[in-house]
Amino acid sequence: GEGRAHRRVRIAMYGMLLLLAGLAVLRTMRLTEADAARQVDLQIMEAAAAQSVLVQGVGNQSVLLALMTPTSLSGPEHLAQQSRSLSEALALTRLQADVLENLLEVQADQAWREQPEVRGRLTAWRQSRQVVWDLGFRVLAQAKVSGAPELAQAAASWQEAVAPALLASTDLVSTVREFTRQ
Repeated sequence: GEGRAHRRVRIAMYGMLLLLAGLAVLRTMRLTEADAARQVDLQIMEAAAAQSVLVQGVGNQSVLLALMTPTSLSGPEHLAQQSRSLSEALALTRLQADVLENLLEVQADQAWREQPEVRGRLTAWRQSRQVVWDLGFRVLAQAKVSGAPELAQAAASWQEAVAPALLASTDLVSTVREFTRQ
């Protein structure tokens, strides 16, 4: 009788140890998944914040481009250089926007993206970004035409579009931060 009791206790202890080991492995896997999700959330916030900085930079470059006089001695060269810089900055904003879109697609917790507030912020960000890009390419097109009087007007329109785009990016970052915190 006593040998059996010891064996049962030993089997029960081994069973408990196996159960605890399994629970520890499960907990570790969940913590790893949660950490990976937090990392993606941080990357989303960083990418959205980078969008704000890039949009502000291309807005400033458009003003510089509009202020250049192509009739001066070094005007055409500076105008061409500034146009290239602006084109590269626009390409960089597109690349960064694609990075952000990809991060949003792979984000593990997709439930928060379905919240009306988040969807509204994403839509506003996408629309303002498209307006900024369209106006940016309009500025570039006007800059290619020597002495185009529409360049200043296109740059002014672009500057007007930059403020809502910055606000949309900031709102997106704030909303993602809040839902990530939750």
